[in-house]
Amino acid sequence: MLTEVLLKKQRFQNTIAIDGFKRIFAMLNTRVRLARPPVLSFTGLFALLLLVACGLSAEERLARGQTAYTDGEFRAAAIDARSVLQAEPDNAEARLLLGRAALEIGDLGSADKELRRAIELGVPKGRVAVDLGRLLLAQQQHQQLLDELTPEVQAAADEPVVVMRLRAEAHLGLGNTVEARELYQAVLAADDRDLQAMLGIVFDLPGRRALRAGARDARRGARHRRGLRARVADVGHDAHGHAQCPAGRSRFRESGGTRGSAG
Repeated sequence: MLTEVLLKKQRFQNTIAIDGFKRIFAMLNTRVRLARPPVLSFTGLFALLLLVACGLSAEERLARGQTAYTDGEFRAAAIDARSVLQAEPDNAEARLLLGRAALEIGDLGSADKELRRAIELGVPKGRVAVDLGRLLLAQQQHQQLLDELTPEVQAAADEPVVVMRLRAEAHLGLGNTVEARELYQAVLAADDRDLQAMLGIVFDLPGRRALRAGARDARRGARHRRGLRARVADVGHDAHGHAQCPAGRSRFRESGGTRGSAG
């Protein structure tokens, strides 16, 4: 009897213990599920990154943007530049960075606006000359390029040889082949490996016209040769046919074929 009571007591304790373990596991499982981080959408992730970026100073964000630009990550550079400008609208370096990034992306309108705003805020025009020249060439504003990038601006530019080549390309776009050739030659005198200057001299407007005329003459000559070969083939085919057919032979003779062959 005592043994049976003890066994029941042990089973009851075991049941309580098992129940306790189940509750503990259930609670742990619930806590683990609640501790799992929610899955972020792209928008949420972008917002989180912006929040993280807010911890950077304007100088740090600008430096990061300039590094991104150097590495060819132009959109990232534009994001950092805009972030700086939200806090400091008159930050000239951020304006310059945003203008350069916009030019590389192909947003010519924004590039024009930001580069000129950077000049207004005090960035020397010599620093912006190459960017401004590339922008005006992309817009096919050749005369405006020559008006803005004067020889004085070229001399003060960070890259005067590049500005000189841009001015040569503007002259070439206007048909000023003599001025373009002189500037290209000056570029090559400063850097004899400048491939664009070499191509500019070779493919100036008279050279392009000569190449087009040569190509046109070559096409005409090819068509003439094809036509001549076709006529020769037709004559040979007719002569062969006349020789094989008695009626054809007689018509061939009547048409003067015998005299031609005898001669």
